[in-house]
Amino acid sequence: MVSKKSSPKGTKKQTKMIEKMAKKRVQKQYKNEIISREELENRGGLVGSKIEYLNLHLKKFLEKHLYYHHLKTLSDLALYIYHEKKLYYSKHNGFKLMEYSSILTELSTLSKSEQKLLKEQKEESKMNTKKYPKRKR
Repeated sequence: MVSKKSSPKGTKKQTKMIEKMAKKRVQKQYKNEIISREELENRGGLVGSKIEYLNLHLKKFLEKHLYYHHLKTLSDLALYIYHEKKLYYSKHNGFKLMEYSSILTELSTLSKSEQKLLKEQKEESKMNTKKYPKRKR
């Protein structure tokens, strides 16, 4: 029951705050959860090839692929990957969800080498176009 003294705005704030707290509790539980191999397969999680998976996302992000047009920074990309909830690592006879900070660290280390590689590929393609111009038909 709402007290007679409280305003409608105050009750809306309280309900929003209660919903937010409940959502955070669920997120914490999910974050600290250690799951079995069967549960990992049911959720569609990845364990072994996390670097390849991150490289794939990073390459598409750096090429400004249409799918990633709303992502502006690496932290946005890391948050996007974290919300997918696909990257897990093994821990205590089970698997645990990889945290946002870990994903961001992995992406930042991979991005330097990936940017160099893309730059070299662009330069090489420019050299090839200068060396072998298109034929006129």
